[in-house]
Amino acid sequence: MDFFNSFFHGSVFTAGCILFLELTRRPGKKVSSELAVYRAGFGFRVFWLTLALGLLVSTIRFFIDPEFQQDAELRVIAPVFLVGSFIALWAIFRYQAIVNEEGLYIRRWPLGKQHVRWRDVQNIYYSSMNMSLVFVDKDCQRVSIDRYIDGTDALRAQIPAELVQRFGGEIDKL
Repeated sequence: MDFFNSFFHGSVFTAGCILFLELTRRPGKKVSSELAVYRAGFGFRVFWLTLALGLLVSTIRFFIDPEFQQDAELRVIAPVFLVGSFIALWAIFRYQAIVNEEGLYIRRWPLGKQHVRWRDVQNIYYSSMNMSLVFVDKDCQRVSIDRYIDGTDALRAQIPAELVQRFGGEIDKL
């Protein structure tokens, strides 16, 4: 059981370090074409992968260790956390922000596809609650770009100049 304890604590520590480093960095990306695809950063994906593997090992431990087999609550809670972490991992790996000269397309599981055209953008603001840049179009549809994507500097360069001029302060918060 010492192996399971060591692995769990090591994975929690590693995941915490990766998350801290990922949330404090400002990634850069060079874009050479009109169409650019942005995904979740490598560190953020590794964080969720480490967390999911740590929870997998912990769940296996709960089912192997006779001490935990008698605790009915842990036999339910451990698989719920495991399934939740793999759902979050799937969502992170499926996220895409696609930018071209017409507008912004977001592919996000389970919300599906969202789209906003540059000419229809009425407002841009930074949401400090979920750390994302939100574009609001004329139909009040909101499309948000999460902070954890790679290439925020290149993304800012692809936003049309007229929008940067009107909402530059909010865009710089990303």
